[in-house]
Amino acid sequence: MTLQNRERTFGLILVIPTFLFVTIFSLYPIIYSFYLSFHSIILGLPGLGEKFVGLQNYAALFHDRIAIDSMFNTLLFVFVSTFCEILLGLVIALVMHQQFKGRGAVRSAVLVPWAIPTVVASQMW
Repeated sequence: MTLQNRERTFGLILVIPTFLFVTIFSLYPIIYSFYLSFHSIILGLPGLGEKFVGLQNYAALFHDRIAIDSMFNTLLFVFVSTFCEILLGLVIALVMHQQFKGRGAVRSAVLVPWAIPTVVASQMW
């Protein structure tokens, strides 16, 4: 077995646990939620079983004005915030890339507060 094959095998051994972790804790809930979306479930009485209703839940969702408004507001927020974040991020990156006195302090002052909400939000989720 050559060194390249051993390194490839070792790399696969290191990746497999991560792949299993992502599959179990990320993909399984998504797939199960999609499965549940085709069933009628009464949250207060889960012992009644899961009656299969097909696309009836989706039809009801798209006829509900509040759900449609919520979906529109969510998509609007996503697009506007993404556009603003990319634009401001690009401007800040271009400014911080310039050579000036105290550049390291400015980078720290910008990046630390930027990272903290992301870490807090990920821990909350």
